[in-house]
Amino acid sequence: MGVRIVLSELRSNFWILRGRQAIKKALHNCLPCKAARAKCDKQIEAPLPAERLIPCKPFDTTGIDFAGPVYVRGANAPKKSYIALFACSITRALHIELVSDLTTDTFIMALQRFVGRRGLPHTFIVIYKCSAVICRKWYSVEIHCATRGLVGRLVGEVGWDH
Repeated sequence: MGVRIVLSELRSNFWILRGRQAIKKALHNCLPCKAARAKCDKQIEAPLPAERLIPCKPFDTTGIDFAGPVYVRGANAPKKSYIALFACSITRALHIELVSDLTTDTFIMALQRFVGRRGLPHTFIVIYKCSAVICRKWYSVEIHCATRGLVGRLVGEVGWDH
């Protein structure tokens, strides 16, 4: 509420000497009025990476992470498996693949299934902390990708989109 509204409401029944100054002072000290007048600060955001700003086809730049373990019902007993998450950096769409373990071979097979369905991405980014096994044998993943024209990159445990 502003000074004019309060003053007009009061003047319908009362006449207050120096009413405008009294109302200004009262409204200035009023906590609910201060909360209503408060303005939120703008959140300072880090600049987005270039891959997120350039328009391109979906899954052209893909982040890869692993989730799990998840237990899948098998013939005899529950079997431990993992989920490979392929996230598009532009549209934020997800492609989910089930992998049996976190070895380099199963990662390459999951990558081949992803490429077969979604097409060949220009760049893919693997989070370093997601799988120590894949990171230790990163050279074999790079060789596999280089023969197909893919660019792979390892990033730390911070999100791949930063």
